[in-house]
Amino acid sequence: DPFLDIDNTDGIGPETVTINKPENGTYTVVVHAYDTSKGPSTVVVKAYAHAVEEKSASLLMNKTDTCWKVFTIEVSDGSGDDEKKSIKINEITPAEVYDCSRPTH
Repeated sequence: DPFLDIDNTDGIGPETVTINKPENGTYTVVVHAYDTSKGPSTVVVKAYAHAVEEKSASLLMNKTDTCWKVFTIEVSDGSGDDEKKSIKINEITPAEVYDCSRPTH
């Protein structure tokens, strides 16, 4: 159930994606630089688990239609009585940037 809470279209940010009840599994967080014609941009990505910031990463993106794989997020059933999911966030290092295309929809 991921959804885009805030879709910033003026290039200043932030944009926010939320998953309220994630299924167990591994998720990959990817940033897509749609348009760098106005110059490079330093992208900051923050990952939260249970409303607490767990990881932060930043990267200068200077080429249109490049993507950056930032984090993997591993979700599994929790082991406590509170039934919260166990969430493990891992930064992908070194930074993985690659050419990518725009989504078709």
